[in-house]
Amino acid sequence: MNIILDEDQSYAPGCYMVCQVNGEGDWNPCDESTTILVQGDTDHCGIASTFGWTHPDILEGSTDGTVDGPTATAGEMLESAQEYLDSIVGDIEHIVDDPGYFG
Repeated sequence: MNIILDEDQSYAPGCYMVCQVNGEGDWNPCDESTTILVQGDTDHCGIASTFGWTHPDILEGSTDGTVDGPTATAGEMLESAQEYLDSIVGDIEHIVDDPGYFG
């Protein structure tokens, strides 16, 4: 199963959504049975990592991005992850295999 990151400001303002992509390459961010709402910014590093974002502090295992690492604060990593997420919302080039969000 594949997933994509999307958003729908009229449905869930200020939130990202991880959506299942069906066999035809379509998804519906408003279908609660195939969508996971990402509400907290502390989830951004993990979600961004799923879609290809990395940070040296996370790669070396010193943090998951929610606490300060040796080269960046948690805030800096969260900001970097959010900028990455903003850049890939709805981008079909960033459809990835589901690592287990939908079991």
